[in-house]
Amino acid sequence: MEAVVEFHGFKDNENRFVIKELAVVSDLFQWQLVFAPPYSKCRLNSKMQRTARWLTRHFHRIDWDDGVIPYNEHLIRTLCKTFPVIYTKGLEKATFLKQFHPDVREIDCTTSCNDNDCDIGCVLPQHSDVNSKCALRNALLYKSSLDLKNSVSTS
Repeated sequence: MEAVVEFHGFKDNENRFVIKELAVVSDLFQWQLVFAPPYSKCRLNSKMQRTARWLTRHFHRIDWDDGVIPYNEHLIRTLCKTFPVIYTKGLEKATFLKQFHPDVREIDCTTSCNDNDCDIGCVLPQHSDVNSKCALRNALLYKSSLDLKNSVSTS
């Protein structure tokens, strides 16, 4: 059984991802976690603080200080290793996720990923708008696209 892993977050001073919202979607499971910050935002340099503010205001609407689950890379690894294969969209995310799982594959869904009033149970109230950048919504759409592609290729 495969899963789609999608996340939103920020970058630290070394330009590495800091996951804030993590979504894992498979045929049988659906998880969404919002991590608390691993440290105070004031530890970010001025460039990364500006980038974080921009992402919060204009992209995923998640603030650095949002979240209640302590940031835990072991938990991320455990969730990913539940599945023999994980998929994600984008080379940068796929490369990042390879530290948590040995078989990460990049999704190419340029033509069949359509956000068509996908109503989901996102835990973040700022993602209630269907036009918001929600990791869970994206993971569900990517999983749907992957299922469609697999059903066409086996037909």
